[in-house]
Amino acid sequence: MYLIHAAPKKMKLIFNALKNIEGLKVYETKLPDYLFTNFDPSRFLPEEFKAAARIEYFEGAYTTFLKNAGRIAELIKKEVYPPGTPVRIIGGRYEGFYGIVKAMSGENYDVEVSVWGNILRAVCLPAELKKTEVGF
Repeated sequence: MYLIHAAPKKMKLIFNALKNIEGLKVYETKLPDYLFTNFDPSRFLPEEFKAAARIEYFEGAYTTFLKNAGRIAELIKKEVYPPGTPVRIIGGRYEGFYGIVKAMSGENYDVEVSVWGNILRAVCLPAELKKTEVGF
C-alpha cells in the first residue's frame, strides 16, 4: 500500500487523475490531504503532481500513520474535565446526580458524587459526564 500526501486542493486533482486507472485502487481518508493506493501511483501522475505530493510505501497500522503524521489529536474529540470540574452525571449508575471530578484514571474519571446528602466516589466514563455549573 502507498500513501500520498499533498495539500487538499492538489489532492482533489490527484484523486481525479488516479480514480479511473484500471487496477489501481484509491482510498480516501478522513483527512483531506492523504490518500492510500494499492500500488505505487507515481507512473500515472504528471510531473507537477509528483513535485507537489509526497508518495511513500506504507506498512503498519492506520493509527500509527496518524500518530506519525501528528494528526491523531485532530480526530479525537475528547472533552477533558480537570480535577475540580463540576459535572452532572448523564448515564450509568448515578445518572441524574451531580459531582466534582477528582482525577482521571485511564479513560475513566473518578468523581465525588453527592447522593442524598452523602458523598460517594464513582468511576464514570467520559460519555456519562457533562460539565455543568455547581448544582448542589
